[in-house]
Amino acid sequence: MKTKRLLSREYAVQMMYHVSVGDASSDEVLHFFWLSHGEDEKFVKDFAEDLFHKAYRNMNYNDELVRKYLKKGWSYDRLGEVEKAVFRVALAELFEGDAPVYAILDDYVSIASSYMDEKSASLVNGILDKIKSEFDIDRDRVQRD
Repeated sequence: MKTKRLLSREYAVQMMYHVSVGDASSDEVLHFFWLSHGEDEKFVKDFAEDLFHKAYRNMNYNDELVRKYLKKGWSYDRLGEVEKAVFRVALAELFEGDAPVYAILDDYVSIASSYMDEKSASLVNGILDKIKSEFDIDRDRVQRD
């Protein structure tokens, strides 16, 4: 069974994916997402929306950051939209969240693994870990749902 935080993170990635592949506004994405998912758990909905808003607001910055950490010869355009969505939400939470870093990384790699192949999940893990290290992001607070 997924924790509330993992479910919220997965929902936020799905919302971000809809932004990537469609031409809907962030408000429209939220509206249609909840219509189709019908999530009524307040914590899950609030946390997912908070992550989505942070990711949406910082999308261009986080995209540039990922570009910087791709291996030489790789272009950002080569990444799939799911990978981009995972990076956008994960980085928003790494920079603005309050959960322990290990929990954030573990959940987003898990999300990546469930939607992509192991190579892509490994790429997500490697880039997130490099960014965490370079920006010295180290929170070890206890996560509570």
